[in-house]
Amino acid sequence: MMCRDKCHCTLVLKNDLDEIDSVWAAILDVLENFGLDRRDLFQINLVVDELFTNIVSYAYPDKGEHDIEANISIEKKHLVVEFVDDGIEFNPVEFKEPDICESLQKRHEGGLGIHFCRKCNTNCTHERKNGQNHVTCIKRIHKTRSFDKLITYQIINVH
Repeated sequence: MMCRDKCHCTLVLKNDLDEIDSVWAAILDVLENFGLDRRDLFQINLVVDELFTNIVSYAYPDKGEHDIEANISIEKKHLVVEFVDDGIEFNPVEFKEPDICESLQKRHEGGLGIHFCRKCNTNCTHERKNGQNHVTCIKRIHKTRSFDKLITYQIINVH
């Protein structure tokens, strides 16, 4: 099916850091069809890696196997990345901004990844519903090719 200005990809992954390669490969497959510039690709990679790594590393104190859903869509000139997990509630939007001017010796560990995600995106939101975290980041994207010849992707259960 051809689409104009819109594309969607859904991935269902395990809470395992080894899955990040599958996430990025699938996302790249979709994004390359949009002709995004290198800066956008770099920033998207940073955001996806940071969000997924935080979920895997901190959301599941039981260390059991859980599914994480990643929804990636492009609508007009915006990329929307949403991660849905059933881990402990964590709202990165409310996470305190690190003092990047403070010396390394005085600075608290952590928080820089979320800081970078905020700086790379137009808007980030968090919602807790039905026992799940829904973290959504929206980024304005710059294209180098036309959106006219796109394929709609629906990728489920990468693992």
